[in-house]
Amino acid sequence: LSRLLYLVCNLSLSMDLVRSGDELKTTCTRCGAPGKLYLNFHKKRFYCFKCHYRGTIGRDLINKVKSIPPPKPKDPEPLPIGVVPISEASAGRAYLQQRNICPQPMWLFCYEGEYADRVVMPVYCHGKYFGFQARTILSSEREPVRYRSSRNLPLSKILYNYDGVQRSDASVYVTEGIFGSIVFARSVSTFTKRISEEQAVLLACKTSRVVIAFDKDALKEAISGGYTLMMHGLAWVGIMLMEKKGPDDHSPEELQRLPIKNFLACAEVLSGTASA
Repeated sequence: LSRLLYLVCNLSLSMDLVRSGDELKTTCTRCGAPGKLYLNFHKKRFYCFKCHYRGTIGRDLINKVKSIPPPKPKDPEPLPIGVVPISEASAGRAYLQQRNICPQPMWLFCYEGEYADRVVMPVYCHGKYFGFQARTILSSEREPVRYRSSRNLPLSKILYNYDGVQRSDASVYVTEGIFGSIVFARSVSTFTKRISEEQAVLLACKTSRVVIAFDKDALKEAISGGYTLMMHGLAWVGIMLMEKKGPDDHSPEELQRLPIKNFLACAEVLSGTASA
């Protein structure tokens, strides 16, 4: 979808507008069913799967969509019980030291309950608390789920450490996990292996240049995220992680030696469009 679409629709964290493949879905302007009105701006057509309202997209429909009040936001899950500052948790500190990860002042450690034995990292964006992510310190054999997100955490609509990055011409590094973002000076985390449209809009408010530093197994997702950034006028390159999995698995010296590549050439190879 074109960048113009999101500018016209005034996309924001609170807007009832969700991407579904090559379409957008929102609340129907006729029957009021949430998420049932599909807008295809390539075909300039719309259709409601509840009341079968259909037609051609015009300025009147766009204005109606913009006038729909945003849905009531879901309350974020409070911080779990049994947490202490990471500075007071010897097990949490030892784990981070072993990983060469600098603990952040707001990080906590959970000793009991469903988030036990996890480093708890509160998530804020635009100064608002949205919830937290909790990273286990146990081995994959004892706990296969590394990251757990709090309920109602809108992963695709926010960025970890967004408020900690100031607007400037310097590049912003984008990583998957929160631990990966700690190793770079100007960095944010997407929480997952993708960069959403909403996250691209947020990044465009901070910089015009992005360095994607996804894990080694996420090359295709990094390329897809790069195209999303380009749609919002952002220049981007990627860090080639060779031998180790993610940025947080590297020392600062190793990170400085990693090659930074233009991934568009990689995209042509993967899609089979590269010239012979």
